[in-house]
Amino acid sequence: MTQRLQITFFLFVFSFFFIIVRLFYWQVVKADELSTLGKSQYGTVITLSAKRGEIKTSDGFPIATNKLSYLLYANPKEIKEKEKTTLLLSDLLQQDRASISAQLEKDKFWVPIKRGVDEKVKEKIEQMHFPGVGFEEESVRFYPESSMAAQLLGFVGKDELGEDKGYFGLEGYYDRQLKGRTITTIQIRDALGRPIVSRRNDNIREKSGRSLVLSIDRAIQYTVEKKLEEGIIKYGAVGGMVGVIDPKSGNILALANYPSFDQRNYQEYDGSLYKNPFITNVYEPGSTFKALVMASGIDSKTVKPDTKCPICAKPIEIGGYEIRTWNNKYRENSSMIEVIQHSDNTGMVYVVKSMGLDKTLSYFHKFGIGDATGIDLQGEIAPGLRQRDEWYPIDLATAGFGQGISVTPIGLLSGFSAIANGGYRMEPHVVSKIEKYWIGQSLGPLRK
Repeated sequence: MTQRLQITFFLFVFSFFFIIVRLFYWQVVKADELSTLGKSQYGTVITLSAKRGEIKTSDGFPIATNKLSYLLYANPKEIKEKEKTTLLLSDLLQQDRASISAQLEKDKFWVPIKRGVDEKVKEKIEQMHFPGVGFEEESVRFYPESSMAAQLLGFVGKDELGEDKGYFGLEGYYDRQLKGRTITTIQIRDALGRPIVSRRNDNIREKSGRSLVLSIDRAIQYTVEKKLEEGIIKYGAVGGMVGVIDPKSGNILALANYPSFDQRNYQEYDGSLYKNPFITNVYEPGSTFKALVMASGIDSKTVKPDTKCPICAKPIEIGGYEIRTWNNKYRENSSMIEVIQHSDNTGMVYVVKSMGLDKTLSYFHKFGIGDATGIDLQGEIAPGLRQRDEWYPIDLATAGFGQGISVTPIGLLSGFSAIANGGYRMEPHVVSKIEKYWIGQSLGPLRK
């Protein structure tokens, strides 16, 4: 009898510990996995993007905003006639049947069918009374002025996870500010998959994206784009660009490029059009560079406006090369004012030779030539300058009239603005305000 009691006792103790171990395994070791499995059976975790901030011109007009749209979803477990539903939805949505069918065949309570469904299509689908089909509100990017300032704005596409993301221009540079924070909700459903209630994750607060207020003047931008297009068509040019800056603040008032693209249908355009050539293209500035060189000569007191050019009577020989004027006309003893008036290459050679290499390079750096300006747009490049020991006499001479040296359009515009601002070069920017934060700083004087 005693032996039986002992066996019974040990069996009871063993069963007790076995139950304790199994409970620990399911409630502690496998807790997260079981929780996820349970949620998938009665609910769906939905990630909702916050409302994307607007981009406005200086007068407060939104040139990039949001438009109400809809996400069409389905509960495959409620749809009995899947083939018929696929056929009708394909016609209404103008979407491939195979992709819709693949979603409806999944063993899930919730599957996305199509994003960006507009109000008219939504109404037509609702009138069909499809079982297991519903809509969720969402917003899509909308550009009220169509393709105005397209390269300046950039566009909103999808990242590798299918989430909205800004690319190029302001949409790309300020993407984190514009997109705001996402929120997660759990859509609770009954046994038939019908939604009951949503529970928001309180650990992540919903926060709309910040809006940008630009320095861009809408009237100037429109005029510049219109005149630019007219000029390019008239003269048969391949393309062109125009920038307008307030030299005292660095505010960009207009920035136009042609050809351009439509941000709403960016997929239909060649990817090379997405980049803003005003900040990504490098070129030889030519005679437009002469004003910066002459300003350097006068500021350094190397020459004065009435200084006479002693080498302007004929072509100049340097290192086996002959430098001529653009029209092969020469004016002996031209003043520096006349050198600029006649865009005289020989006169500019006299200025840089008089300044010398070190002083010339010093002023190039003060004007920001070769450096990035720091403009708040995605994709700006810095063309750079050759190292001092890589400069030869012919390089210095041709740089005097803008050849053999590279700049970006925004770099040249920034340099010119310093002349109009008493020698102070301001950092160029297109965003004047992000909510309550103002932008703008001086890059320092040309003189020390």
